[in-house]
Amino acid sequence: MDLFTDFLLATGPADIGGAQGLQNLITRNSYFLKYLVSGGPGVKMCQGGSSIRGDVMIRESSTYTSYKPGEKMSWVNPQVTEDYQCYWRFSLDHIAYTDQEVMLNNETGGQYRSDVRIQAFIDMRKKINMRGVTSLIHGMEDELWTVPNYNEMELQGGRQVQSLALFSNELPNGLYADYDATGLVQGINKNTYSSWDNARVAYDEIGSISTGKHLFEAMDEIMMDLNYDQMPAMGAEYTDPTTRPQVIVTQKQGILDFKEALRTNQDWFRHGPDDPKYGAQFDGIQLERVNALETAEIYPTAEAQDLGDETSYGLWSDTNNTNLVGPDGSTNAGARYHFLDFSTLHKITHTERFFTYLDVKKPSNQATTNIIPIDSWHNNFCRDLRRQGIVYPGIPSA
Repeated sequence: MDLFTDFLLATGPADIGGAQGLQNLITRNSYFLKYLVSGGPGVKMCQGGSSIRGDVMIRESSTYTSYKPGEKMSWVNPQVTEDYQCYWRFSLDHIAYTDQEVMLNNETGGQYRSDVRIQAFIDMRKKINMRGVTSLIHGMEDELWTVPNYNEMELQGGRQVQSLALFSNELPNGLYADYDATGLVQGINKNTYSSWDNARVAYDEIGSISTGKHLFEAMDEIMMDLNYDQMPAMGAEYTDPTTRPQVIVTQKQGILDFKEALRTNQDWFRHGPDDPKYGAQFDGIQLERVNALETAEIYPTAEAQDLGDETSYGLWSDTNNTNLVGPDGSTNAGARYHFLDFSTLHKITHTERFFTYLDVKKPSNQATTNIIPIDSWHNNFCRDLRRQGIVYPGIPSA
């Protein structure tokens, strides 16, 4: 029994290392978490301190001047940065197994064979880890897109990690109702500093271009607002970056709408009877479907109120998708496209406590049960909200 526990603790983390490992172990169509824990620009590790802190320059105070030779100067040192912070959050999951699972399956025919025992251990480890790790990953994935709660996410006494909806939403002031009283996001007041906010552009058409703002037009506009770097062109030097740390995430219908827009009126120019297959990519940035966005209640319902006065949020809606603004003035009919930049958006993890297996525990009221907790210290953190954005269905302001 002790041999199996030692084996499990020694090899367990290998089952949850890397994006490919996550895809192999779990069962949804797509995951956003893979961008935040796969070792790329979306993951940052740190150690120590009661909170995660930094600063950002979101205002300007010019000290530029013209002068004559010998003229006296007035030297100033204006403070133009604002400090931001979020607090550590602590997550726990576990794997469990019984003495019977191990001891009744580690031998064959009553005879001891080391190769058989090792294979039995490997098979049991995979089965036990798969359940626990699936639960852990799904829990972390779902909490990425929860409805923002000020007390639970902003304050030190809270439990929840910061929702990514804080950093990419369609609300005019970028504040969910729970944040209106203070205006604080990561300790910086959005009402005081309007630039501490994500970009947002509304679209009104997904088919043929008409008087409404087309989906592609809205995406063109937000790309200019976000100022993302362009992908290297053909003939670029080998030293040029080959990938960008940006991605566009959306619902399943968002991918379908995007491809439909590409195919619209293709009869005018396609050659032959075949229907072309288009990839989901805009200006070099990949579009990804994220399952959690199809069940996340983070979008304003606004069915009886103007956008900006809403106090309740719900699932995204595909109602009247050819007329994205519903007859009652609602603006939640249609897919959302979240533009996210991992050079400034991170999963902050503790160097010593992320997906960490703790010592085995035996509950006092379950004589043969063994529990191994999986401990994680982390939070989601955005260093610059100006690099995040959303294209959403609604009445475009211009």
